[in-house]
Amino acid sequence: MSSLKDKLGKILLEKGLITEIQLKDAEEERKNKGEKLSKILVQKGFIDERKLMGALGEHLGIPPIDLSKLKLDPEVVELVPQNVCEFYCMIPVAKIGNALSVAMADPLNVFAIDDIKLMTGMEIVPTIATETEIIEVLKNYYTSKSGMTEVLDDVDDMELADDKQEEMDLDKLTADGDEAPVIKIVNVILKEAIESKASDIHIEPLEKTISIRYRVDGVLYQRVSPPKVLQNAIISRLKIMAKLDIAERRLPQDGRFRIKLKGKNIDFRFKWKSCYYKY
Repeated sequence: MSSLKDKLGKILLEKGLITEIQLKDAEEERKNKGEKLSKILVQKGFIDERKLMGALGEHLGIPPIDLSKLKLDPEVVELVPQNVCEFYCMIPVAKIGNALSVAMADPLNVFAIDDIKLMTGMEIVPTIATETEIIEVLKNYYTSKSGMTEVLDDVDDMELADDKQEEMDLDKLTADGDEAPVIKIVNVILKEAIESKASDIHIEPLEKTISIRYRVDGVLYQRVSPPKVLQNAIISRLKIMAKLDIAERRLPQDGRFRIKLKGKNIDFRFKWKSCYYKY
């Protein structure tokens, strides 16, 4: 099976998505710069990256996937090491039985598929995603993970501290090593959301973990999630910050709190409602 780079130009020409002149121009630049043909075609504005992905997926009979709308399961993502994902520009997205679905920029890369199969002992089912999305998702996932790993390593004793301040200095709180682990986790979540310029933070209970997603420019991005055991403690901490009744488990609640980050006051609105994970 040949690699995608050997078929790309022909596929796009046959579908009428680029012209022969555009392909010749891009091929010439590829030879001079050594960059991927797909990247050059997109950079020159000859084709939109998502259209390119859709055309390839249709031609190859490989389903395209929109990673921005996907909830990543950390247990699935980490079946393949980070350096391997980055090297092959791919990311595991789902596991069903002994089959591992993998989003790839080049789903015809047999070397990548063989390596992942050998590494996981699973059957690999390739899907196609844009290179830009894969790189962005990998960056967001592992940046988030590195920021939370140290905190999660210390989770043995979870005590909640009652904070009666009207305004909380997040720089001080995230740097304070004496805080209870759950407080540090919440501080990391809030600080990361602010630095990502997120408009919303979605915290949702799942079967074995907690889904944490940030909405940035209208798109939800999955972050590394704490273990399920921390779910009630995290929600209780947020309720305390918003001065809500932590004993209330049935009725929806709505509160506010203010934090300070790098000398700037930031207001949060916290909304909570009861829900259950459905098997």
